[in-house]
Amino acid sequence: MKITTPFNSTGCNRHPSAADWRPSTSPTSSGLVAYAARSTIALWDPEDPRLRGVRRVLKGHAETVNAVRWVRIPVYGEDGKQVGEEMVLVSGSGGVASEVGVWVQRHGEEGEEDDYDYIIGHMEKVRGSINDIASVSGPGGRKGCIVATAGADGAVSIWSLYSTRPSPSSSQSAQPTINLAHSQSLTTKPKFLPLTLSLSTLPDSNSNSSALILAAAGSTNSIQIYVSSHSQEPFSLRATLAGHENWVRSLAFTFEKPSGEEGGGGGGGSDLLLASASQDKYIRLWKVHHGGKSNITGGFGAVGAGRSALSNKVYRFTTTSANEAEKEYYSITFEALLVGHEDWIYTVKWRPTTPASPANVLQLLSASSDNSLSLWTPDPSTGIWLSTTRLGEISDQKGSSTAAGGAGGLWIGLFSPSGTHVAAIGRTGGWRLWGYDELQDRWTGKVAVTGHTRDVTGISWGGPRGDWLLSTSLDQTTRIWARWRKESGGGGGWHEMARPQIHGYDINCVSWLPRIGQKGKRKGGWQFVSGADEKLLRVFEEPRGVASLLARLTSAGSVGEGDVDDTNLASLPEGAEQPALGLSNKTLGAVGADPTSTGDSSPPLTNPLSLSTLPHPPLETHLSRHTLFPETSKLYGHGYELQAVASAHHTPIIATSSRASSTDHAVIRLFDTAQEREVKPPVKGGHALTVLGMEFSRDDGWLLSVSRDRSWAVYRRNPSAKEGDEGGAAYTLVARQPSKGGHTRVIWTGKWAPPGEEGGGGQEEGRVFATGSRDKSVKIWVRQHPQEDMYEWVCTRSIKFPTPVMAIDFLQERVRGKLVLAVGLESGEVEVYSGGEEGAWGKVGGVGEAGGAVREVRWRPTVDPEGGRMLAVAGEDGSVRVYEVGGL
Repeated sequence: MKITTPFNSTGCNRHPSAADWRPSTSPTSSGLVAYAARSTIALWDPEDPRLRGVRRVLKGHAETVNAVRWVRIPVYGEDGKQVGEEMVLVSGSGGVASEVGVWVQRHGEEGEEDDYDYIIGHMEKVRGSINDIASVSGPGGRKGCIVATAGADGAVSIWSLYSTRPSPSSSQSAQPTINLAHSQSLTTKPKFLPLTLSLSTLPDSNSNSSALILAAAGSTNSIQIYVSSHSQEPFSLRATLAGHENWVRSLAFTFEKPSGEEGGGGGGGSDLLLASASQDKYIRLWKVHHGGKSNITGGFGAVGAGRSALSNKVYRFTTTSANEAEKEYYSITFEALLVGHEDWIYTVKWRPTTPASPANVLQLLSASSDNSLSLWTPDPSTGIWLSTTRLGEISDQKGSSTAAGGAGGLWIGLFSPSGTHVAAIGRTGGWRLWGYDELQDRWTGKVAVTGHTRDVTGISWGGPRGDWLLSTSLDQTTRIWARWRKESGGGGGWHEMARPQIHGYDINCVSWLPRIGQKGKRKGGWQFVSGADEKLLRVFEEPRGVASLLARLTSAGSVGEGDVDDTNLASLPEGAEQPALGLSNKTLGAVGADPTSTGDSSPPLTNPLSLSTLPHPPLETHLSRHTLFPETSKLYGHGYELQAVASAHHTPIIATSSRASSTDHAVIRLFDTAQEREVKPPVKGGHALTVLGMEFSRDDGWLLSVSRDRSWAVYRRNPSAKEGDEGGAAYTLVARQPSKGGHTRVIWTGKWAPPGEEGGGGQEEGRVFATGSRDKSVKIWVRQHPQEDMYEWVCTRSIKFPTPVMAIDFLQERVRGKLVLAVGLESGEVEVYSGGEEGAWGKVGGVGEAGGAVREVRWRPTVDPEGGRMLAVAGEDGSVRVYEVGGL
């Protein structure tokens, strides 16, 4: 079995230290962005010309990852001499099992970009969540790279990180060994929670000096400065910088004279600049100067220099050499106050000054919760720092909440290694990417990756050929993913094409529906239904702009082949908008026309029909505003929060369930989405607790349900029952799990197997199904005597697993006469099994592994012309993955 992963989507954690852009010394090297995604780390190349999205996901931490940092470390030989350098990724997690990990790239063959093999090394002496990581290449006299970590226990830990490589003639493994040694723990006094760190060498006339400076700040309005004069001297507190009026969230050092210039770096008299960003909405610049009192300047190159909080206080400290024969004198002064953001500032980053791309001028990037990125540059003539570029959203357009279109602020801002791109992450988990266009002298938006930020609770394939994947999550959004076809101008990668629902409740289930009229005639366009932590279901309809976008970029129309025309598109609603205080997506223009509406609604910034001319997948700004689906109906009937939904294949009927603790509420309610009403009476008698999953057979003649009460139930369609007839249910209970041979724990999932081929056995629908349970087993159930009017299913095979089974799904065709079953486990693993109705079952192979329990697996109903058979997987780690499975 051959497995490839064309699509892996996951959102970035909401933490200012959760992402870093790998430095590069080569102009042709593509620097990877590493970002924390729940307990995993995703690697993404923003400058990939094929726009393939997330390249790899690293799994190793047991808790949520808070901080990641690319670090260049020295490599030593057996004789202790440095023989080279390599780039590693250092990550820190939070929670009870907090740890610091080191990820090392093991190169495959040259030119094979995807052949990455990472290992992780855990370190002891980590107490409390890791909030930030800072590093500096080991200066003269120090072995290894110096790494500092900020812990939630109020301590800053200092580590030495390097690699050793055995000689080729050694009997040991030729792979380098990572060495990580803890050297010191700094306790903040007075006690505060360190949230941000920055580490640098001190400016010195001697470029080989080993003096280091560490800035630490957090849940206080001051910045503590620690200094280590040489390798034998531990860090000690030398100064406390005052001036901010709230918590300090980000720190960043850089040399005033870039390292690419003569005398840059730590020598040549270049001063060191420290940028500090705070929740008081201001950025302060501090200058670290090497020299005596006479060299200190007194003026401010500051924006808003008339504030009373400005101070010209000089902070002085000294360093000594290892033999204490020489002293160096330093001073820290306030340099500038940068005013312009309207809300908390989370991160500040200096433009990189690597040898491959030295910056001509100093440039500072800041990210704020006012939904903006600002680029700050000193004026060449006056030296006053000004905001030269502002990216993101304008204040009067950002909305008051995510539901109104606002992204909820930007948590991270990053410079690319070349300084020609900037990236930012917001609360929605999606990246925003801008590239500098020299010809137009402006920053333009580019396609970036997006993803869910919490558990993905449901997925559903839809579209004419199963081209689109619909997902929903506890992050209160529903998203549509599709492949950007090469013939449509794309690189063949998967992207988020629409975000049809942005809700105020956690969404638990979702399912596609074909758009069917009241007389059962299928129209153009598509609908889907979703259920959240509320007592009603919502049905949404595809708008015209999104239908045109999907048809053009995915080469799949909204209706069947040969049935796409202007009349069908014209029948679709124009678009949708959402009131500021509402939960329902209204058809565009309906809010203002509704006299009973009390919620304020701003007009859309752009016409959603402009999506029809968009040459690429929507950017984050488009997704959060202009791809909403209008809500066509609400379906009432349940008394508690919705749990599961399943749609029929040939009728507009859906089966739904809610949370229940008694038989009165553990019922399955059927709804007719075309007539927008419940089909009464509800289907009952099968369960006593919450129904966790349901599925219709392919001919809609059978309905299978599984429950928290450790049982399954089978219902048969009652052809004599009329819709709306209170005297008879549309589906009648015909079988339940037998008392012996059944599952002993909660049953999470149950699925029908496809019928056999013509001339073979098992051709009838409703003959075989499988169930997966917390008792770590999958059971195959086969109906006995199907030709007779008997309804008895017996267990013919039980497949054991090392961890509980969370999700299963049958491939909708038999391969060489055998059934193919995908199984998702609580450990995150996905495996594929094959077998017969009553014969032996065997493992075909493993598909992949997520960073959390698998919530749902779904085979694509059709074979993709480019990728063959596809399997979609939704996980508790917030990921949505698509695997191409070959060689079954």
